[in-house]
Amino acid sequence: MRALAFLESPAPPRLPVTIVTGFLGSGKTTLVNHILANQQGLRTAVIVNDLSDVDGEAARDQLIYGHVILLNKCDLVGTERLCALEEAIGNVAARARITRTTRCNVPLAPILRLGCFNRNGFSPITRPMLPHSPTLA
Repeated sequence: MRALAFLESPAPPRLPVTIVTGFLGSGKTTLVNHILANQQGLRTAVIVNDLSDVDGEAARDQLIYGHVILLNKCDLVGTERLCALEEAIGNVAARARITRTTRCNVPLAPILRLGCFNRNGFSPITRPMLPHSPTLA
């Protein structure tokens, strides 16, 4: 009977993991610094995956499995180009949430608390975009 005691014990609390990936200069470090400075009680582990080469196939592979896609540095790109980019990303990553950011200024809870994985496997999220301001600060 003692061997079955572990089945009755509550599971230890899980620590959510967020993977941040992007090309050189895309704002990965800025996002991680934002997460660390503004946790507000959120606990998460962050893994940074640096893509060293701007390769279309590598970018596509990253997008396919993304749940939240941040379009950072939107202050450097026109609205028409951003809309076209969002449409192109949506064609590759239909289930991903897309949000525009400047200096990775984004609310953390919607990007860190997704609950996309569970013991039974992957749970896809819905496609609605996170709100973004048409006037980027």
